[in-house]
Amino acid sequence: MRLFWKLFWAGPFPNCHCFDFWEIDHGRQVPMLHAEEQDTSCVAWKRVVARIEKAIDRGETAPALLEGLSRRQRAQILTLPESIERLVKVEKLLLQGTHLVRIPPQIAGMSSLQYLDVYSSRCLHFLPYEITRCARLRGSLVSTRCLYGNYKHRPAFPHLEDRDNAGALARLTPDRCSVCAARLDAARCIRRWITLAVATDHVPLR
Repeated sequence: MRLFWKLFWAGPFPNCHCFDFWEIDHGRQVPMLHAEEQDTSCVAWKRVVARIEKAIDRGETAPALLEGLSRRQRAQILTLPESIERLVKVEKLLLQGTHLVRIPPQIAGMSSLQYLDVYSSRCLHFLPYEITRCARLRGSLVSTRCLYGNYKHRPAFPHLEDRDNAGALARLTPDRCSVCAARLDAARCIRRWITLAVATDHVPLR
């Protein structure tokens, strides 16, 4: 039964091995933050940027941002452009089965967002705290087994002051406070994890 589950879990969606050790090593290890850097020069990224501009111009409410990308191109999209903050009319953000490892804090600008679907985006282990500013967000669909600290098998949260996470933290450190939006001094930035109810799920936020 366990072998069947592992085979089922492996495909056809993107797979992540961050928690593979958890069952084997009884939780003695701590997961690492994804340190992958987004290639903004690739064709896939440019198409997503163009797709967002198109959705803004048309006032779309449920755009498929990765529409028209091949499987290989979808695998190149690790985050979303900061321009998502201009998607003020979008009510549904559909990101099922992506290779995303993070969502930018600019999601806070999506003031009309009501539903977020990131199911089977198995490299996405947390959401930005700024999503709590999406006041209309009422529905969500996430793969809870993929989340840090989830209730199913409770993997630990990565250390936010760890040298090994330096590369990932550099990409995660905002220029403004996630809570009050005040300007931040990077040298004095305090990083914390928190789990809150977001729409219909309890999600770890950073």
